[in-house]
Amino acid sequence: MQKIERLTVKKTAHYHTLGKLNAQTQHIYLALHGYGQDASRLPQKFAELPHTFVIAPEALSSFYCKASSGQIGHSWMTKNHREDEIKDYLAYLDQLYAHLLPQFPPQAKFHLLGFSQGGATALRWALHRQPQRLNKLIIWAADAPPELDVQSEFLTQLKFHWVCGQQDAYFPKERLEQQIAFWKNLPQPPHIQLFDGPHRIDKRVLKAIHEDND
Repeated sequence: MQKIERLTVKKTAHYHTLGKLNAQTQHIYLALHGYGQDASRLPQKFAELPHTFVIAPEALSSFYCKASSGQIGHSWMTKNHREDEIKDYLAYLDQLYAHLLPQFPPQAKFHLLGFSQGGATALRWALHRQPQRLNKLIIWAADAPPELDVQSEFLTQLKFHWVCGQQDAYFPKERLEQQIAFWKNLPQPPHIQLFDGPHRIDKRVLKAIHEDND
């Protein structure tokens, strides 16, 4: 009888950084990219933020976005072996955070941003790890994963933002309204930020959130 078995293996992961960790560092961002994106492009969204260090890990699954050549994208998970892939990326982010945490200057504020598929990933990791240094959680153009307790007391302790573009093709009007209603109905709703734009991280909006209650 055919059956499927599991074997946990080591895998080399890659992450991109921008800036330096030193006595002048005031902010640290762990930024998680969306489905099919190149993590190396994400740090540039933060380039105008002074005294900021950015960490942008690549998801563990890579593929060619078109046919068998050209641009390479990355994915945090698919529906195939869903639970295993979630477990793997949570362990990956745990290990990355533990590796870098001793280098964090004591005065620096730590923030977590997840875009699109990376938004669900970031929310899962935040609730799983509950890093005590986490200051701001920014979920950008992403739904809350259905299995998560988004009423967790941990989220009420954060400066929690939900952001989406009003021309986002993945959030047409009805879906956008449903998401806004969902977040607003939480006992401690996040700050909801809409902007005039498509499915992207808008640098001006990011800067405004960065400077909010700094």
